[in-house]
Amino acid sequence: LAAALTSEELTPKVINAFSLTMNKTEHIDYFLKDSLSLEEIKLSNNLTHIYEEAFFGCEKLKEINIPNTVEYIGDSAFAFCNSLTEIKLPDNIKRLGEKVFRK
Repeated sequence: LAAALTSEELTPKVINAFSLTMNKTEHIDYFLKDSLSLEEIKLSNNLTHIYEEAFFGCEKLKEINIPNTVEYIGDSAFAFCNSLTEIKLPDNIKRLGEKVFRK
């Protein structure tokens, strides 16, 4: 998982097999889709966009803290994240896609 996430735009730090911290990224695309063992993710305070299906099917994802800098959450971004029980949305969301939290 960690090798697949490295690039100049992203600097992920794998804490353990079930947790991931994202630093210095401004948007998240679908690269985490179907990450079945991911339980927690800490997002950068630089994050502005969470695109379509970014966390689609991350069945064990229990906790995510969406920073106040996020303005856009795409369609089905957290669809089928069946372990996610509570999420606080930032006040400054400009666009919330369709079926974002579909189960």
